[in-house]
Amino acid sequence: METCIATEELAVLAIDDDREDLAILDHHLRNMVGVRVKVALFDRPEEGLKALAAGRYDVVFLDYQLGPECTGLEVFQRVRALGVDAPVILLTDQGDEELAVNCLHAGMDDYMPKGAASNKSLRRSISNAVEKRALRRDLEFHQAELERTVKDLRASNEEIHSFYHTLSHELKTPLTAIDGFASILADGLQGPLLDDQRDSLARIRHGCAQIKRLLDDILDTTRIETGKLSFHPLPSSLDESVRDALSQCTKRARERRIEVRSSIDPRAEQAWFDPQRVQQVLTNLVDNAIKYSPVGGTVELIVAEDPADARYVLVQVRDRGRGIPADRIERIFERLYQASEDDATIRGGLGLGLYLCRELVRLHGGTIRVESEHGKGSTFMFTLRREPLSTEPRKSP
Repeated sequence: METCIATEELAVLAIDDDREDLAILDHHLRNMVGVRVKVALFDRPEEGLKALAAGRYDVVFLDYQLGPECTGLEVFQRVRALGVDAPVILLTDQGDEELAVNCLHAGMDDYMPKGAASNKSLRRSISNAVEKRALRRDLEFHQAELERTVKDLRASNEEIHSFYHTLSHELKTPLTAIDGFASILADGLQGPLLDDQRDSLARIRHGCAQIKRLLDDILDTTRIETGKLSFHPLPSSLDESVRDALSQCTKRARERRIEVRSSIDPRAEQAWFDPQRVQQVLTNLVDNAIKYSPVGGTVELIVAEDPADARYVLVQVRDRGRGIPADRIERIFERLYQASEDDATIRGGLGLGLYLCRELVRLHGGTIRVESEHGKGSTFMFTLRREPLSTEPRKSP
C-alpha cells in the first residue's frame, strides 16, 4: 500500500555536485503522481544553505559526496544549525548498509541509493520522511512537556518537603512547652495534686510524646528524601541497641500485657551501623508488633547470624497478631501505606514507620522484608553488615 503525502504542493531543495544527477532527480520529482513539486536545485553546498536559510522547504535531498572535502553528513549538521527542521533524505551513488545506519543515527530521516530513484520510490521516501519528521516533532514536543512537568513536580516536592520541615519545627516548640509545664505540674512543683489530676497530666504527656514521634517521622522522611539525614555508622553493639529499643516500648507492652522476649547470639552481637538509626528501626518494629498483638500475647526479638550470607547479621521481630493480607505485603513498606483502613483512625500513625525502617536499613546496605500469615502473625526481618560498606547496598528483594 503506497503512503500518501498530505499536501497538494511540495517545496523540495536538493544539493548535489553532479548536475546530471540533479537533472534526473528533478525529472522524477516533477513527475510524481498526485502532487505538484516546486524544486530548487544547487550543485554547491553554500548556495543551497543560503536558500534554506532564506526560504521554507518541505523536504531536503543531500548527496553523500559533495566534493573532495565535503560530505552530505557535514552539510546536514549545518542544515540543522540553521534551525531548518525539514525532513532530510541522503542520496548516494551506491547502496551501503553501514552508511544508511550512520545517516539515520545522525538524525537524517531517510536514505536512498540514486540507482533506486524513481517516481514511486521518491514519493514513498518523501512520504515516509515527512511522517517520520512529524512523529519526531511530536516526540520532542511531548519530551519537552514531560521535562517541564518533571521540573514542576520537583519544585512542588521541594515546597512540600520545606513545608513539612517548617511545620514540624513550628509544632515542636509549643509541644515542648506543653510537655514541660505538664511535667512541672506532675512533679508537684506548683502544689499537690489529686489522683485524677495526675492521671490527666499523664495522658497529656503521653499525647505529647505521640505527637513528637509523628513529627520526628515527618522530619526524618523529609531528610531522607532530600539527602540531609544524619547517618554515622561505626562498629557497634546490637545488645545495647536492643536494650534501648525495648526500654522505649516497655510502657505500651505493660499496658497491653505483652511479654517481649529478646535473644542475641553472641556471634552476631557486633555489627557496623549507626546506633541511633538502628534503635529507631528496632523501636518501630517492636512497637508495631506490640500494637498489633492480642492482649496478653508475646513478641520476640531475635538477633543471629544471617544463614544466607555470613557477611550479615539477621534481626527478626516476630508477633502472633492479626498478620498482613497476602495482597498487601508488597506495599507494606511504601510511604503513607497502611495495611488496614482502620489503622490510622483506631491505632494511630501516619504510615511512615515501615517506610523509614526500609530507608534506614538500605542506608546501612542491608535489606528488610516481612513474612506473614493472615490471622497468625508476622515476622519482620532485616540485615546489617558486619563490616563497613565497601560496595553498593544490596537491593531489597
